[in-house]
Amino acid sequence: MSRTIYSVSAFSREVRNLLESHYSEVWLEGEISNLATPASGHAYFSLKDANAQVRCAFFKNRLLRNRLNLQNGLAVVVHAQVSLYESRGDFQLIINQIETAGEGELRRRFEALKRQLDSEGLFDPKLKKPIPKYPANIALVTSETGAALRDMLTTLHHQYPVAGLRLYPAIVQGSTAPASLVKALRLVQRDDHCDVIVMGRGGGTLEDLWAFNDESVVRAIRQCRLPTITGIGHQTDLTLSDLAADQYAATPTAAAAAAAPNGEQLAQLLIAIRQRIYRCGLRSLEYCAQRHDSLSARVRHPSLVIKQHTQRLDALHSRLSAAIVTHQRSLKFSLFSTIHRLETCSPLIGIEHTQIKCNALNRQLRYLGIQLTQKHRNHLQSLANQLTTLSPRETVARGYAIVRDPVTGTVVTDASQLHRGARVQTEISRGWFEATVTELQSTGTPDSSTE
Repeated sequence: MSRTIYSVSAFSREVRNLLESHYSEVWLEGEISNLATPASGHAYFSLKDANAQVRCAFFKNRLLRNRLNLQNGLAVVVHAQVSLYESRGDFQLIINQIETAGEGELRRRFEALKRQLDSEGLFDPKLKKPIPKYPANIALVTSETGAALRDMLTTLHHQYPVAGLRLYPAIVQGSTAPASLVKALRLVQRDDHCDVIVMGRGGGTLEDLWAFNDESVVRAIRQCRLPTITGIGHQTDLTLSDLAADQYAATPTAAAAAAAPNGEQLAQLLIAIRQRIYRCGLRSLEYCAQRHDSLSARVRHPSLVIKQHTQRLDALHSRLSAAIVTHQRSLKFSLFSTIHRLETCSPLIGIEHTQIKCNALNRQLRYLGIQLTQKHRNHLQSLANQLTTLSPRETVARGYAIVRDPVTGTVVTDASQLHRGARVQTEISRGWFEATVTELQSTGTPDSSTE
């Protein structure tokens, strides 16, 4: 029977990968004990309850954003990633967010209401309405005095300046906030001017954001006939309004960006890749920093070890920076190439060619119109000349006369139409006169006379 033999380090690494992949995130409640804050700026402590405890690491980059004053005996709720410290084989939690136990009660209320609304189908992905690609008007539901409004306006003016923006101010914090938010959503629908709704506010504690976990607000978002995008709090914040929305973003700025077509998608991809690289590098740096802190506590002369690890950190940072710059250049080249192709395929070129063709056809049409007009004018002039030539008045002007019956006005063309003693009216070039027939004679006989 074959057997697999692991080295200690390989086994520790495999266990660590298994833990991190299986428990990507977890919420725990407990009491802080054995708190240590070395010079590195990181914080290490144990999270315990009556029956168990687990070691925790709270690294400097996230600790600086923490608003709590950590101390032993403090009851907290933490959001963490499960990991393994390979050097000692210690099971531990990598802390992402920490809250007081009071917020833990809100968290329990949050989870209970989430389960209730989820069972009713309010978070069903099948109910999500598609976001229009090219909205004509965008409704902004937020505080008119908050920084979130400024961020959303800046993003939309930069990314999609042709869109019409309508602000529907609402209170976003406090006991009156839920009713104000519901009223703003209803007002947007009643006005019927907008194509999409962006709802957002800046970051805060769970209590600060609680208005967006109110059941009335969640149901109003779900019942809204317009697609809704939410951007509430920071990246780690998630409200029930986010779950009910047709799309949610990590921040108000990201929500505004999601509401508009983005001609800089490749740039955003570049930023996303850079952030992923940064997070990977940061994780590596955090691991090295943790290892550095552990070794510093065990050796007699920590200054030498610190210098060595600092040098290694600098080298890793340089390699990471170089990799980021190289990748950025590659993505920028790809971006510029894509932009060039897009400009080449632009409909403006076809429009210009069509415009030139239309101008040529227009000139040709005007030329043909002039020719046709001149042709008809000449034809009319010829007809006018013929009419003038054939006109009886022209004949009269040459010394001839027109004889009419004075009663009927009928032109006399044959002597048989008259009789002796008949009255006739004779029209000459200038005037007319009446005469009495005294003699009648057939055609060709010159002896007929009138007086």
